[in-house]
Amino acid sequence: SGQGSERASLALVPFSEHSPARMIKTLEDVHEIVTEAKELVLASEIYNYIELVKIKDGVLEIAVRDAAMAPRIKSLQKVLSAAMDARWMVSFVPASGIPTLAEKADAARKSEFNDVLAMPIMQDIMRTFPGAELVEIINEGEK
Repeated sequence: SGQGSERASLALVPFSEHSPARMIKTLEDVHEIVTEAKELVLASEIYNYIELVKIKDGVLEIAVRDAAMAPRIKSLQKVLSAAMDARWMVSFVPASGIPTLAEKADAARKSEFNDVLAMPIMQDIMRTFPGAELVEIINEGEK
């Protein structure tokens, strides 16, 4: 009598630790996935020694800066394939000077330091305290 008969429906989908929609588009993505897989030594080597040349359709083309790291980096194919539940191929090409994640982070840090040192108040401080140096920048959100 006038009461609508609303029905609820429930769909069950299999749970997967790894989202199938997750895409690898950058070396940062690769580093994050390897870190989440708790392959911390490999993640560190990726951060410090890998140049990303190309990522496309399950193929990762990289250059390894330190040839001694190459044998260990070969495990990246297995780690990515397991983490992504899909086959990944990793191919190696000669290093060409593309910045590593560590070099990008260092350049960003240097740029931030230069920006801060260019501020008029910092120039006043540096004049007032000769020999002083800026050693760390703490952003508000990091406190």
